[in-house]
Amino acid sequence: MPDRPLVHPPIQPRITLAILFAINFMNFFHRTAISMVLEPIRKEFALNDTTLGLIVTCTTVTYAIASIPVGRLTDLWSRRRLLAISCVGWSAATIGSAMSGGFLPFLASRLVFGGFQASCQPAANSLIGSLFPSVLRARAVGIFMLGLPLGVFASLALTGALSGRVGWRNALLIVAAPGLLVALVAWLFIREPARAHLRRATAEHPTSTWGSFRKVLSIPTMWWIILSGITFNFSGFTINTFLPTLLVRFNGISQARAGVLAAIILGLTGVAGLTGGGWIADWLHTRSQRARLMFGSISTFVATPLLYLGFTRQ
Repeated sequence: MPDRPLVHPPIQPRITLAILFAINFMNFFHRTAISMVLEPIRKEFALNDTTLGLIVTCTTVTYAIASIPVGRLTDLWSRRRLLAISCVGWSAATIGSAMSGGFLPFLASRLVFGGFQASCQPAANSLIGSLFPSVLRARAVGIFMLGLPLGVFASLALTGALSGRVGWRNALLIVAAPGLLVALVAWLFIREPARAHLRRATAEHPTSTWGSFRKVLSIPTMWWIILSGITFNFSGFTINTFLPTLLVRFNGISQARAGVLAAIILGLTGVAGLTGGGWIADWLHTRSQRARLMFGSISTFVATPLLYLGFTRQ
């Protein structure tokens, strides 16, 4: 008789997945916290909106540049250690942002922050690929990615409330602390799985690092995915960064209320979008191989006029 499909993973992969979710939660929790306090930072450092945008842009560019060597390091080194050290690094950078005495030290702390955060996605996804069979991998990735909307939701709501009560510096210090705890848990409880499949693939198809990049970039679809990612994240990061500031400055509401509203708009709806959208995309994929990409394209097309209507309402 054929083997029955694996329905539930063993306990250790589930423990590791829970820790990876916590790391991703803190990843977006810390990343989003800064957007909630941009307005008081602008006032204290006497900055303009262009300078604020430059801070976010430089952080993102650092993240993108660091992703390439970090991805290679993920293939060669302990993913457990990489994730734990990185979580400590970006938590410490958040503390550095809170203690900055001016624009340049603040910018430097954000560059360090972006560099350390670059390891979260490649190392975590590599671990999931090693721990879960293909029949469970999509669900495991879905659970891991729930850290994005939930982290955004919690960060906007909590950081906004804290900023209004204790100031933006103390708010960042408070929200940075749990990241250090999560890093310790990752170091102690994640078990590094074997990478026999990687060694076999390397032995059967030996390829240099640059040869691997060329092979991936020779796929035409990959270029379209990269282009769509650039255009989508251009608008997405802008909205996520400046929405709380927009609500405070132009709608005249408090920092705490702006955090709650932004948390609902950017975080809570993302939970439904990630979970429901993922199930719909998988269901559509059974009908057509192009359905997932088409579903994403249509969803973005529909969202565009809705965003316009939302931003033009008073």
